[in-house]
Amino acid sequence: MPSHKTFRIKKKLAKKMRQNRPIPHWIRMRTDNTIRYNAEAQALAPYQARVLSWNK
Repeated sequence: MPSHKTFRIKKKLAKKMRQNRPIPHWIRMRTDNTIRYNAEAQALAPYQARVLSWNK
């Protein structure tokens, strides 16, 4: 990963890192366990490689 990132790319990666977390336990209790996991959580490595390729 290049150490020199544009601010725009850095913001985009930071947002994805915030989104990539498990759902809180209280949400599982509130929805009666119908939502069990974060469907939008993803492996960040492929995404990160794709975003960093924009920098070239």
